[in-house]
Amino acid sequence: DGISSERIAQWPPRELWRASIGSGFSQVAVSGGRVYTMGWSNGQDIVYCFSETPATPNPAPLWQTSYACSGAEDSSYRDAGTRCTPAVNGTNVYTFSRDGRLICFDTTTGASLWSTNLNASGKEPWGGFSSSPLVEGNLVIVNVGSRGTAINRATGAVVWGNDGADAGYASPLAFTRGAQRTVVVHAGDLCSGVNPTDGVTLWSLSVGRSSADPIIYNDQLWAKAGYSGDDSTYLANLGSGTLTSIVWSGSRPSGENCRVLYNGHLYGPTSSGFKCIEFATGTEKWSSGLFNTESSVILAKDQLLIMGGGDSLLAVVQATPASYQEVNRTNSALSQTWTCPTLANGKLYVRS
Repeated sequence: DGISSERIAQWPPRELWRASIGSGFSQVAVSGGRVYTMGWSNGQDIVYCFSETPATPNPAPLWQTSYACSGAEDSSYRDAGTRCTPAVNGTNVYTFSRDGRLICFDTTTGASLWSTNLNASGKEPWGGFSSSPLVEGNLVIVNVGSRGTAINRATGAVVWGNDGADAGYASPLAFTRGAQRTVVVHAGDLCSGVNPTDGVTLWSLSVGRSSADPIIYNDQLWAKAGYSGDDSTYLANLGSGTLTSIVWSGSRPSGENCRVLYNGHLYGPTSSGFKCIEFATGTEKWSSGLFNTESSVILAKDQLLIMGGGDSLLAVVQATPASYQEVNRTNSALSQTWTCPTLANGKLYVRS
């Protein structure tokens, strides 16, 4: 959900190490003293594992492994490279390629344990599959088909889904309401709640294709579109097995990256600036023109950490609806990034 319980402890950040990992938008996953991410180069996806505390400022990976993958429609950074962020669960790390392969690797050695092609129907979306895997019980769920696709995380066998319908770009999320466990998948033009046990659709909302992950808060669903000129944004009440009503909807300034939610307010980039929006009403509280639609944000305890999209600005901003209140800023020395930073164990990981 883009929210960290840690706070930025010092400013400006001091660089500890850097590594060249190729093109792409994968974030960094940190688990068990190791750092996992992905990149693309020369027709290969490359999965990397680094030590969280390497001995040199230019460390070699503890392991890396690669496989053939068509990496770009053209030479622009916008289309090149990896999309998903690896998901780490115990001794396994799961990755999802832009051409539709879900692969399970051993976290210690990098050995491939299984690989499943989920693009047999040829329904690869423009720009490639972009969902990060969600580990939910014994399943790994990705945004493929009309309601997502669930794979047995031990064997790689498809359990449900993969119906050949258009996929979306957002990553699945899971929540529990009452006794009902639900996975939310924004696939194609539908944002749906799915029972992870059997893949049955509990409810759905026609929104429009989006790369921004849905948000669940106060028994309500926030979802937005963001492509083909559709700026539709919705807040809907969750009922028992259905969406009971639309609280507010309409055209809101669109943006392709995810939002974060804090104290009843949404924060994130739009096509007309970085904005604070009241969750319950859709009312804009403030806007800053310092950041473009490609900027990214995470919440560091009670502060926003914003990276400036095609610019190199990295800023700390108070998460308050009162006004735009910048605490600190620096030049991150990175450009052309949509990737959200990762804050883990006192270290901040940023990607160009």
